[in-house]
Amino acid sequence: MKKILKNNTKLVEAIGRLLPLSLAATVFIANIFFIEENPLRGITILFLLFIWGIFTYVTKSYVKASLYLLLFVIPLNITITFPTLGDVYVRGVYSNFLSPTLSIIDIFVALLFTSLVTVSFPKKSNLIYMVVVGALLLSLLSHFSIISLIGIGRIILYLLTTKLMFYYMKNEKEKLSMRLVIYVISITVLIQVIIAFFQVYLGRDLGLQFLGESQLTVGTIGSSFVSLSEVTYLRGYGTFPHPNILAGYLSLVVIILLGIRYKGKLVWATIGISAIGLLLTFSRLGWLLLLLVMVFYLLFGSRQQKGLNSFTLGIFGERISNLFLNIDTSFRDRILLNEHAIEVIQKNWLTGLGIGRYVSAMKELPIYTNSGLLLLQPVHNIFLLLVAEMGIGGIIFAIGIIYKILFYNFTKHSKFLYLSIIFFVLIFGMFDHFLLTLPQGLILLAFALLL
Repeated sequence: MKKILKNNTKLVEAIGRLLPLSLAATVFIANIFFIEENPLRGITILFLLFIWGIFTYVTKSYVKASLYLLLFVIPLNITITFPTLGDVYVRGVYSNFLSPTLSIIDIFVALLFTSLVTVSFPKKSNLIYMVVVGALLLSLLSHFSIISLIGIGRIILYLLTTKLMFYYMKNEKEKLSMRLVIYVISITVLIQVIIAFFQVYLGRDLGLQFLGESQLTVGTIGSSFVSLSEVTYLRGYGTFPHPNILAGYLSLVVIILLGIRYKGKLVWATIGISAIGLLLTFSRLGWLLLLLVMVFYLLFGSRQQKGLNSFTLGIFGERISNLFLNIDTSFRDRILLNEHAIEVIQKNWLTGLGIGRYVSAMKELPIYTNSGLLLLQPVHNIFLLLVAEMGIGGIIFAIGIIYKILFYNFTKHSKFLYLSIIFFVLIFGMFDHFLLTLPQGLILLAFALLL
């Protein structure tokens, strides 16, 4: 296939123009049918496709346009769910984790993939990716369902797209404008931090559901909030589905910007704004990672950069001390979920439950919080989650992730970037599930593993 494409330049160019355009047209037409469900979200999708078209015309490159828009839409939790295609109830309670869902991120990753596939071919296949893809397909055959099909298809698409993207950046003559990439990231970070600030300040959402903002009210079930010094604060979400995901996004932004060689005022300003945003999420995982990243940078980063010496972060002591006072419900819930995952693994060790089906196990093995509520969440540990959902295949997948971050990247990066990536994956991976269960988390994991 590769030889045929190489020997037919016109065919390659025709396919290269046709694939992204066909996909964009398909999304445009499909969006018309779903626009009545949420008109503002539908208009937002159409507007973003229009901007993609303008970027394509200006840059003369589908790849550049797709990447710039992908970087911008990562925080947008714009989704369409298909609850009728799945078994979404556990003991009579609806669970969104069991509802097949497509995201706007899926659209722009697919656009980027179709843009790359005809212009960027690795000379040889990487064994670890072949093994991981094989394990995922085997899991799908063992437990076929719509939610598993979407989940596995998303994982494979994101991994292959990111792999092609970095191969493209390394080998193609057409280079990306890093200045424009930084502008897009900086604008996106600023928007998310402003939204998070007003969410915390007002104690409610800002009515930006057309951008994917959750419906939030401080002190109500379904909203994440903290009580400090007898005052209850809504945690900053931005337009992400949970504050921890916003914290993961901002943490990775800081790692990437500190890892680039040349840093101007805009880069340092974005790092500072990201740190403020991390405070607003009240995410202890994000705070811990930022603290470690700062230490790694001071120890192993560029000695020429002195701006970080004035880049300080105040940690809310009460938020941390709650972990040790036996009053932190999230910590207790994580312990319950870990114990539940081990029990699930013992009963499904060979083939697992199937990707995306962890919560369905709670029909037979329910978990209840101390207040008597049914705890309908995946285990907050991506390694246990992989084994529970994929069985032996999950072990292979987990080993692949560990190998990738511990050994494969060892000779590629500076000590700062190497250690930062390791702790990014380990801290969020061992204490949350979003790196695997949500499109925003999955794209962050793909970037972290393939940097």
